[in-house]
Amino acid sequence: TESGLEGALSQAQVLEVNTATGRALVKLTSFPLDSPEWQPWAQLRPEPPAPPGGEHWLVGLRVGDAVELLHDDMWWEVRIGEINRARITQDVLFLVRSTQYGDEHEVPGYELRPRWEWLADSQQWLMQHNGDRLSELSAVPQKASETMVSEKLSFVAPKPYAEKEKVLCETEEGLHLSIVMPRAVSKGTEIQVTHTKRVVSKDEDQLFVTMPPGVAGGERFAAILRDGTELVVTAPAGLAAGKQMLVKLPEMAVDGGEAGG
Repeated sequence: TESGLEGALSQAQVLEVNTATGRALVKLTSFPLDSPEWQPWAQLRPEPPAPPGGEHWLVGLRVGDAVELLHDDMWWEVRIGEINRARITQDVLFLVRSTQYGDEHEVPGYELRPRWEWLADSQQWLMQHNGDRLSELSAVPQKASETMVSEKLSFVAPKPYAEKEKVLCETEEGLHLSIVMPRAVSKGTEIQVTHTKRVVSKDEDQLFVTMPPGVAGGERFAAILRDGTELVVTAPAGLAAGKQMLVKLPEMAVDGGEAGG
């Protein structure tokens, strides 16, 4: 962690993964002018969901609770110091303090989010202020049918490259690709790239969820969609913890309807 950024989280785009070293090449969206850097895979996590129940989660906050504050395009670890109301509008304001740096900010609730802890083994999100665990629901290709689609892309070489040099390039379409130069090129040369991608059809109303530990068949556990919608999932009999199961979404999940596995 860089000095001055400890306790901060930034959204990042994964450009390349090296499974041999356990590292990923990432570009931080908070620092668009910085070059991509290799980071240990263990330091990365999925983007957390929106707060469950929209702004309703703010009602349960108490002084001393751990949350995160959006500041300078990054999320910072803070604790609730005071909960007040604006004198004229009566809007709720939260005075939050950074235990790392000691600074204070009085902000409205929409600038806060839960301090999420990612539990990779069980694929769950833990909200530190109340201890709730929510299993992550993720999209999964349902049908085996797939097609390969090729498209022509281009980018301009920002500097000279040698033959067989491995290059991370950004196309005019904003796509990052890792390619091996077929020949030596000079700065400013336009390079054509053939990009092949796999397109898999899927059922949009079916998702994957991982069976959490300590849940028996027939028991229910909470899961969450990326938009913050909570679902109640009934665990099937005989499915071990860590195994994945398909969940078919109810037609109306906004009020926390039940989904069977």
